[in-house]
Amino acid sequence: MQWKDQSTSWIALKDMKDSFPVQLAEYSVLARITQEPAFAWWVSFVLKKRDRIIAKVKSKYWVAPIGLILVYLSQLPRQKGSTRPTVNVRIAFEELEEDISAIPPEYQEIRCHIICEIKMGENFQRKARTVADGHRTETPAALTYFSVVSRDSVRIAITIAALNDLSGLACDIQNANLTAKCRENVWTQAGPEFGSDAGKIMFVVRALYRLKSSGAAFRALLAETLYDLNYRPTKADPDVWLRSAVKPDGFEYYEPDTYLGAGLSKKTTVNGTFCWSMLLEAYCKVAVKNVEQKLSEDGKQLPTKCDTPMKLAYQPELKAEGVQYYQELVDVLRWTVELGQVDILYEVATMLTHLAMPRIGHFEELLHIFGYLKQGPTRKLVFDPDHPMINEC
Repeated sequence: MQWKDQSTSWIALKDMKDSFPVQLAEYSVLARITQEPAFAWWVSFVLKKRDRIIAKVKSKYWVAPIGLILVYLSQLPRQKGSTRPTVNVRIAFEELEEDISAIPPEYQEIRCHIICEIKMGENFQRKARTVADGHRTETPAALTYFSVVSRDSVRIAITIAALNDLSGLACDIQNANLTAKCRENVWTQAGPEFGSDAGKIMFVVRALYRLKSSGAAFRALLAETLYDLNYRPTKADPDVWLRSAVKPDGFEYYEPDTYLGAGLSKKTTVNGTFCWSMLLEAYCKVAVKNVEQKLSEDGKQLPTKCDTPMKLAYQPELKAEGVQYYQELVDVLRWTVELGQVDILYEVATMLTHLAMPRIGHFEELLHIFGYLKQGPTRKLVFDPDHPMINEC
C-alpha cells in the first residue's frame, strides 16, 4: 500500500477487504487473480454492488437536467409573494462595464445554474436558488471550513434560559451567505434568467451559494458582527455566543417561539420550576398532511391501526418507484427524531440504510411510520433545570 505521504507498507489482504473492498476487487481484476481462492467468492459480489450503487446515483442525478429545470421554473404558477430566483441573488453580481478583455488574469470563469425543489416539510413550498458550479474552480488559499451549532448546544442554551428566567427569540437570515463578500475572484456570463441583463459579463461580489469559500465567508461575517455587539463564543461550542447583562435587581447573567420546525413553550415541572419545552405537534401534523395529500393523488391513503412505529414483520420485495420521494420522506422523519420524537429512532435508522435502493416494502414501512405519527402521541422534549434527586444510600 502507498499512503498519502508517499510511504509504503505491507497490508494483509483480509484487512484490505474490510477497509477498501472496491479498490481491492478492482486490483484483483487488473492483476488477474480473481480465480484465486481468497478472491473468487467475493470479487463478483463487490463489483456488482458497486455497479448497482453507481447506476442508482447516476439515474437520480440526471432526473432533472439544468435545461429542464429552467423550463420547469418558467411554467410554475406564480405563488403570492414569489419571485424569480435571480431577484434575491442579484446583489451577488456586479456588471463589467468594460470589454471582456478587461477581466483581470487572476479571475476564474464559472458557470451558474438554478436548483428547484419542493419543501416536503413546509406544505409543498416551491423554492428556487441560483448557485455557482463551485466544483469547477480551484481551491482558494483562504480557509473554507465553517462550523454549525450542535443540537445539544441549542438544548443546553434553552435550559440556561430557563435557569435565568429568560424569554427565547428565534430568527432566520434570508439568503444568509449573500450578506458576506465573496473571497474568490470569479466571473460568469449572465443567462436568460437575468432578463434584460442576459449575456452580460458579471463579477461575483458576494458569497454565492456553492462556491468553496461561501460558508466560511458568512461564518466570519457573523462572528465579526457578534463581536461588535459584545458577544463572545463559549469554550464548549464556538457557535454558542454569550453576552453579559444585568437584571433589574442588579444580578448579572448571560443572554441567550420556534426553532427549525419545532415550537418552543414554557412549562412548569413537578417541582414547580419554570423550564422550556420543544413541541413537535405542528411539525408532525404538517408532515402527515403532506404525505396524505401526495397519496390522495394516487387514490391511496395512510394505513390505520398503527399502534407501533413498525409492523411486526415486513417483506421488502420488488424495486420501488420514486426513489427520490422515498429519500425526502426519510429526511422528514430523520428531522422529526432530531426534534424529539425518539420513539421512532430505531425504525427511521433502519429505513435510512436503504436510501440507495429502497424496495416497495420499505416504502410501505415509511407510510406505516407516518400513520403511527398521525394516531400516536406527539412527543415533547422538556429541558428540566432541576437538580436530579439522588439517593445517596
